[in-house]
Amino acid sequence: RSPPGLLEAAGAALSGYKLNAPVLTRLLSLTDPARGEAVRVVVVRTLGTLAERRSAERLVALTADPQQAVATAAIAALRDMTGEDRHS
Repeated sequence: RSPPGLLEAAGAALSGYKLNAPVLTRLLSLTDPARGEAVRVVVVRTLGTLAERRSAERLVALTADPQQAVATAAIAALRDMTGEDRHS
């Protein structure tokens, strides 16, 4: 189990960098349902900070995730990515 806040800090750190394809591929793999919900939510939030087509595609798919926290995080991440909240 990770110390409180560690996953969020790691996600924030990753979102500040221009990601290369292997790193993005790894992040996308961490959205797999076999991962814990907490990990998936942080990764989804991180994907929302990236202006990457593959990130957006995965976020759209995750809006229908059976884990409500993941689906909610995906919706929020898409809003962040598109700037929807800033225009409402």
